[in-house]
Amino acid sequence: INHHHIIDEGITTISSLLPPTAPALIAVDAVPTEPQDYKELTAAEERDIEDVLSGHNWAECNAEALTSRLASELEGLEAANIHAILASERQVDALIEDIDRSLEALSAIETTIDSYEGILKRVRKDVYRVADVEKNTLLENSNYERLTKEVEILVVRGGSVPRAVATPST
Repeated sequence: INHHHIIDEGITTISSLLPPTAPALIAVDAVPTEPQDYKELTAAEERDIEDVLSGHNWAECNAEALTSRLASELEGLEAANIHAILASERQVDALIEDIDRSLEALSAIETTIDSYEGILKRVRKDVYRVADVEKNTLLENSNYERLTKEVEILVVRGGSVPRAVATPST
């Protein structure tokens, strides 16, 4: 049975899934498809279709028996899906708990960072104040050195004070 191509000339039909020896079924409206809808069957999908089709005696086609069998298989698949969902729900719950713990840890880290930021603001103010004091001290030391040099020059000249310095300007 060649089940690789479900789409035949752009139209999907049930008869394309049946073996060539299967009796004709009641006509089913064909559904036109777009070329981009074409998807080749995977090996697993092909095996599943072959399992479904091979388990039915097509010479004695009984639509009710086929419908009943397919409904039964669908029920089994739905039950398996529910079990899988419930199993994954436990994993999702565990994941959510991990995320909640992570969020709590992040909140604690954020609180710590905020407290450090407050400390840094106070230290920053102190650093700026110390920098201003240092700048003023350096300026004072520079002025003192310049004044000392000027006084030494005056003393070496013998006590004569330049006229501009001796007479205060008003």
